[in-house]
Amino acid sequence: MKLTKEAAKQHEYMKTLILSAENGNPLRSYDVDYILDHYREDAEHMNNLAGAFFTPYEIARDFAIEIPSSSKTVLDIGAGIGRLSQMAALYSGAKITCIEINPEYLRVGKILFPQFEWIAGDAIEVCKRLAEENRHFDTVISNPPYGSVRSMSVKPPRYRQAQAQFKVIDAAADIADYGVFILPQMSVPFVYSGHQHYEERKNNKAYNTFSRQTGLVIEHNCGIDLAQYKNLWNGTSMVCEVGLVDYKEWRASNAKKRQPDLILSQL
Repeated sequence: MKLTKEAAKQHEYMKTLILSAENGNPLRSYDVDYILDHYREDAEHMNNLAGAFFTPYEIARDFAIEIPSSSKTVLDIGAGIGRLSQMAALYSGAKITCIEINPEYLRVGKILFPQFEWIAGDAIEVCKRLAEENRHFDTVISNPPYGSVRSMSVKPPRYRQAQAQFKVIDAAADIADYGVFILPQMSVPFVYSGHQHYEERKNNKAYNTFSRQTGLVIEHNCGIDLAQYKNLWNGTSMVCEVGLVDYKEWRASNAKKRQPDLILSQL
């Protein structure tokens, strides 16, 4: 999609602010907000191929309601330039770690939020490495890539299909207690956004396959309707839902399932 003249003008001014910061001039808080508001990921990158769309402010603001305020450490997978992480830090005061594969987004993110820990690399590969290093986070957050993304070639621990959003949710299971995700409505076992009431969708084949392979369950949020923001995305229009995953409960459930086997092996 071609940028409007106004959007292109705002994007160019945003780039001057980044360049000024790189030259040693500190960004003011409203400069950071301007960059976040006007950075067009579809201006210079084929973000459709990567399944990557930056989270609009309004969605990030509402999303933050579901981040537990008790979180001391938060991992943002596919952080882009840091919009969700900004909201997580404001809401919970947690120590933030960001994973991002795009070197340009990573560069800008480090300029905007030097106080965050930034890790470059493939989301699944980095999550596996963090697990091997015994790194653990109270909460993982993500607006993950959607669909089949060729660049995500590393296999997650349990999920064996092609959907990138499910790969991210699976990979996070070994390093976090709780997960909050922005997902396409077709990827969750319920509908709420844009509907008069909450409904379960038990015939969701893609989700059912994911849940069967991983044992993970995506749950509904407190009542966040993202349909009102569907036209705020850059380069696309889509209805999403906020999905929640209780990894701590999942691990406890797995431990209970293994307990009879342990007892039998001791007999």
